[in-house]
Amino acid sequence: MTVKSHKLSISVPSDLIRFAESYRLQHHLDSRSQVIAKALERLREDELAREYREAGAEWLASADAALWDQTVGDGLES
Repeated sequence: MTVKSHKLSISVPSDLIRFAESYRLQHHLDSRSQVIAKALERLREDELAREYREAGAEWLASADAALWDQTVGDGLES
């Protein structure tokens, strides 16, 4: 499957450029673009995990959470 890429121009502090280049070399990546893509993927994963935690906390605070305890505690086994 071919993934369409887009060119993006960004300004990044020098220390982060040095880190990106070091990371690229250590992880045998072809370009700093791959480093940035991996960083953005991780950021997306972190954001999704945060959203799941918030949704879980909201659900646990709702009346529906008690229904779950009743359902799994009814003595039936799968």
